[in-house]
Amino acid sequence: MNPELVPSPDMLGLPLSPWILRALSALTLAAHWSMIGGAVGGTALMAVEAWRARRSPGGAKLGRAIVSYILFAISIGVTFGIAPLLFVQVLYGNLFYSANVLMAYWWLAIVPLAVGGTYLVYFARQRLNSGQPAPAGAMAAALAVFILLAAILVSITVLSQNPEAWQGMYRWGGAAFYADGAAFRARLALALCGLLTAGGLFVALLGKLHLLYDEQAEQLAVSQGLRLASVAILAQLAAGVAVLVILPENQRHAVVSGGGEAAYFYVAVAAGVATAVLAALARRRPTRAKVVLAGLVYFIGLVALALARDVARQAAVAPVFRVPDIAVNPQWGPFAVFLAFLVGGVAVLVWLVRLARGPRPEAE
Repeated sequence: MNPELVPSPDMLGLPLSPWILRALSALTLAAHWSMIGGAVGGTALMAVEAWRARRSPGGAKLGRAIVSYILFAISIGVTFGIAPLLFVQVLYGNLFYSANVLMAYWWLAIVPLAVGGTYLVYFARQRLNSGQPAPAGAMAAALAVFILLAAILVSITVLSQNPEAWQGMYRWGGAAFYADGAAFRARLALALCGLLTAGGLFVALLGKLHLLYDEQAEQLAVSQGLRLASVAILAQLAAGVAVLVILPENQRHAVVSGGGEAAYFYVAVAAGVATAVLAALARRRPTRAKVVLAGLVYFIGLVALALARDVARQAAVAPVFRVPDIAVNPQWGPFAVFLAFLVGGVAVLVWLVRLARGPRPEAE
């Protein structure tokens, strides 16, 4: 690895202690993954149901009920994605933006692809609201766009952790796509399975919190959402094992047995297993408590997974860059403003959900 290829970190230093920045990065990244997962999982369910619409009117009813929430999840997910992007810029900006430049055309394609995928969902909502069948082709295309976006972001993240590959990427002038064999495929599988798990739980929660205003649609949302989550979480655990096996020895050691920070990995695994158990139990008797608990446990697992991923990133770039070596110059004023907006934003979201919630059923 050539250290001369890695730009120097910002000379102004870090505005807060690294552990605070890493914790906030993990928290906001988990929120981003949860909402984007709602969009991806909801789109996947709509695409499947669209093919069955002629034989199953209930499928069209489910799509009509959740399509607006998919658009909501996209908008909130994109908004939640700003904060972790800024935290990555502060902590690893010299690495992350170098990877962006080396994949410039793919990085610049993110916005038009996101707009295009969102438009396809809008098109589906227009068709459904006008009483026409769910457009299977549009939903399949939207799902393909979301998968491509995930692949781009995974590729950039992996490239930012592998400066030894930068020189080979440079000769392509920003047009090359970095897909490092089995490592890239395993990480992409982990990301996609995670999004589908979050999406299944998101749809199930929509039904169990009575946000769909239709009893049949809510029952379908709970049953199909939990089915998707039950399958996807098992696939995610398997993909996580594959990623762990493929990791270089120094990164695997840091994640699994690297002192106190190894706890992040074990919390993530425990949360994944607990989510699988809760989802399976909820499928048998889908009470609100089980579904909500499964969603909460999975979110905790996502935070732990984000922290474990950061441990692997630090081990990967340790030969050329170490976050603890950067000077810290605290900036408490901007931090207080960020916290105020974060707490206020969460409060507004909770208020909107409570406002949109339908009448409480008499019995579970």
